[in-house]
Amino acid sequence: MVRLARLLAYFGGLMVCAGMAFPAYSVPGDGLKLDDPARCRKVEAGKPINFDGQTLIETPDLPPELRLANALIGANCLTRGKQVQNQFLAAHPDDYRVSFVDARMAWATDNSPQSEAIGDQVLAQHPDFSSMLILMGSVATDQLHWERAQKMLDAAYKLQPQDLWGYIDQLRIEKDLAPSSLTYKRMRAVIKNPEFPRDIRNILSRDARLQLLTSESEVNKRFEDGIAQLDRLIALMDCDVAKQAATVIEFHKDPAKGVQLIQESVKPTGRCAATPETRVLLSEAYLLQAAAIAPQPTDANRALVQQAKDILNGDLTGVARRAAMHTPVLDPLIPFFKGNVDSVGQDAMRGSTTLCIAFNTGNLALIKEELENGAHADEGCFHYSLVHLVIMTSLDMGPAKIPTAQSVLRTLLERGVKPGSNDLDICARKSACAENMLPILREFD
Repeated sequence: MVRLARLLAYFGGLMVCAGMAFPAYSVPGDGLKLDDPARCRKVEAGKPINFDGQTLIETPDLPPELRLANALIGANCLTRGKQVQNQFLAAHPDDYRVSFVDARMAWATDNSPQSEAIGDQVLAQHPDFSSMLILMGSVATDQLHWERAQKMLDAAYKLQPQDLWGYIDQLRIEKDLAPSSLTYKRMRAVIKNPEFPRDIRNILSRDARLQLLTSESEVNKRFEDGIAQLDRLIALMDCDVAKQAATVIEFHKDPAKGVQLIQESVKPTGRCAATPETRVLLSEAYLLQAAAIAPQPTDANRALVQQAKDILNGDLTGVARRAAMHTPVLDPLIPFFKGNVDSVGQDAMRGSTTLCIAFNTGNLALIKEELENGAHADEGCFHYSLVHLVIMTSLDMGPAKIPTAQSVLRTLLERGVKPGSNDLDICARKSACAENMLPILREFD
């Protein structure tokens, strides 16, 4: 294993790709239809892979059900992954390892801050949870936070030296800090090997495309069903500054600089016209600046709010859906959505309403806002009733979220949404839910 301290000493902290962080989205469903039923039914937990003189296995310290949920997320089967997680949680409400799926889902949906918040909280109590250590290493590797990444990976290696993602992330760090011909040969071998999970091959394919020393012709031999989508994304990379702008706006918390970056890089029309994602980020940046002036629309931030609306023709639905996935970073935007969001329509890529996306990430503040804005409460999400999802969200929530969760639950019950047959029993088994949610459930029982 290459150690970070030695690499930094030899290479002075060299960062490739001009210091830009490209999120792995470790779901990255490049070329895969989201939640395709026929495909998702065939997904299995990863099997051992003999590679580079060792046997690698993904998440070896997780129970079989959570290993399957992890594999489903990696295969872009988010809804099915969440279902498997909920089934396991209902049977094992006190198993802390279920939190790995929440952190993985957050990373998969481009919400690294939420993933890190979950991971750090769990690791504070369970420092030997190797799969979580490696997941946090993966997130840090994406953000080019080398020291944190290496610290997590070193700790995990002592516990699970055969972990698949630990091997891959170490390879990615070597590629960025001290690339060698052996590094590239290993990357190529993984990309070409169908035994490796598709999301891992996608990530290394993407990383290889960003390395000037890697042969273009070699990389173009990547597995066939990903090549068209990957090449299309690369063709857009010169113009699409959305990924870089997202890092500046959300991770570095500098929306003004993000606005400047977008405005300098894109044009109104032509080859470098702003993509829909770029316009959403520009609107988001304006609203973050407005929220820094006042926590809701006022005369003081009126101009910025209007700019945010104008860039999207008055429809802030795209920003709201991004806020649903990026909690708590974008929570300050929620008070600005009222009257400007389609609370009924579904996202074309995820097939989910803003409300369902918020349930998927446990964003209670946005759930409450969407219900107040007329979102349909009786249709449910992910094949579950909204009452059930609120209960599952509340099992381990902190004190700050209790009032919002209680308000959401009461609103749903008042609208006639019923709990499932086992929901009261599930709630009664966890103190946070039993103390704060169960009395409200019994009022309507």
